Amino acid sequence: MILRVMLLVVGVSLSPALNAQQPDPDPASVPSESAQQPSTRSLARQIPRGSTVAIRMRNGETFRGRLVEATDDLLVVQSIRGDVITNREIQFADVLSIQAVSGKPSRAGTVMRYLLVGTLGGAVGVGELARQNP
Repeated sequence: MILRVMLLVVGVSLSPALNAQQPDPDPASVPSESAQQPSTRSLARQIPRGSTVAIRMRNGETFRGRLVEATDDLLVVQSIRGDVITNREIQFADVLSIQAVSGKPSRAGTVMRYLLVGTLGGAVGVGELARQNP
């Protein structure tokens, strides 16, 4: 029973690291603008809100941010620089590609995960010792 609980805790704490990353499309295989827009829109709608995305613009600019919304005409992407949070509206006509990326977990998040697993493991161990030695 204890082993099952510990495996469940470890599995839940490590699950964000298992997100799949979609590969970049080959630039030679990118369709014309009229054919690209519907697939870019449909791809953007498949990405869950709040996901980190990498966007490549037709003007060569690339950036990452968190997907806030995808409407029929535009994307809203949130970026954070220091203490400033910016929502950027991007027309689909200006987007060459968009993909969800599995970002590296933050250092604080990783530390908190390990602390949680260690604390739970220690608590289970102490509880088991107390049960065996009344």
